[in-house]
Amino acid sequence: PFARRDALVSWKTAHPWQVGAEAAVRIHWSSDVEPPWPERMAERLDAFVTLTPFHRQTMPWLDSKKSHLIPHGIDLEHLRERTRDKVPGRAMFASSPDRGLETLLRDWARLRENHPRLTLEVFYGWGHFSACHAGDPAASQFRANLERLVHQKGIAYHGAVTRDELARAYWEAEYWLLPLNRPESELFCLNAVKAMACGATAVINRIGALKDTVNRWINYGDFLRGETALHTHPEAISPRAWNEVVETWWEPLLAGAK
Repeated sequence: PFARRDALVSWKTAHPWQVGAEAAVRIHWSSDVEPPWPERMAERLDAFVTLTPFHRQTMPWLDSKKSHLIPHGIDLEHLRERTRDKVPGRAMFASSPDRGLETLLRDWARLRENHPRLTLEVFYGWGHFSACHAGDPAASQFRANLERLVHQKGIAYHGAVTRDELARAYWEAEYWLLPLNRPESELFCLNAVKAMACGATAVINRIGALKDTVNRWINYGDFLRGETALHTHPEAISPRAWNEVVETWWEPLLAGAK
């Protein structure tokens, strides 16, 4: 940690700054809701990078002079190379199962009643969930319930798939569903941004960073009742390629290392 660097970017840990790491440019790139840092440690940073306005609001202790908002970019070329035609009525869920899948599966019969052509493709798998809840009986019961509920007419469960398979699924989906249940579960939502880049209509509980990154959506409660009124947010963070994000935000921030 004490080697001299032009730039040091920490992610998922503040440890380098706790032990006094040095660099010409010192950046913490946050992807979590973080508890307050010791004031003197935070002062040593040149920039504390957050992902969205919502993410920034979850840390009111953060000094505005240190705060920089830089959105994620996506690999637009990878998506465009896997373009597919839309499958009418196809919906997809591709978030961690604990972020609203139970709501969606329990509502499935009513959704099909109000949208008879609707089908659902479920992606993601249980690896992340199991790692976070190992040994928790309630988590095991939650998983068992969802694995039972997913076996309903019109639902295909895929679990974890390759990046290529998921890209094709974004293109084929008419709807991307996320009845999000906790605001802090989505501090940016790359999943939403990729789905929008592929032309899927978001059907969401508009909470958390979904308020910042989703520019065209149907309220989940309305969709559940059979309604399809579209809402728009022109100021939402639009899908951007990574090279554009780097050129627009990261290069100026790192320029002090030159």
